[in-house]
Amino acid sequence: MFWLYWLIISREYWPGFQGCSAAADLISTVWRWGETLDPGISRMTITVSGDVATLEQVVKQLNKLVNVIKISNITEEPAVMRELMMIKVQADPQTRSDIQQIVETFRGKVVDVSLDSLVIEITGNEEKLEAIKILLQHFGIKELVRTGKVAMLRGSKTTRDLNV
Repeated sequence: MFWLYWLIISREYWPGFQGCSAAADLISTVWRWGETLDPGISRMTITVSGDVATLEQVVKQLNKLVNVIKISNITEEPAVMRELMMIKVQADPQTRSDIQQIVETFRGKVVDVSLDSLVIEITGNEEKLEAIKILLQHFGIKELVRTGKVAMLRGSKTTRDLNV
């Protein structure tokens, strides 16, 4: 049976690091390293699609990397997960206010305006992003980009506290 698993990988910060190719073939999402409170550590959230054996193989491959400090499986932990999406929507003077009303309803932001389009920034869970995307398709989406999920454990627990 296939499941989605969420892992948080902490590693030593190396500018320009590209050394995850050994496990990259097993991972279904894009790699995004991000800053942490500790300037010597960066981290990313990845989604692994597969069975338990696939998950174990990914973890083994990641643990072979010299600068990986910790891998935390947060699949069964209460966590906050968010994603950023930017959408460029066709917007003429007649439709601009309708689009802005939709954006406000979803607590998004218009971050760029041109004569014939708007660039919208929205963050949230996958369902929220899909919902606004469906509504904006009516106006004509010119371009769309998403970051992929980032995650943080709920409450006072941190990934340093996990024994995974």
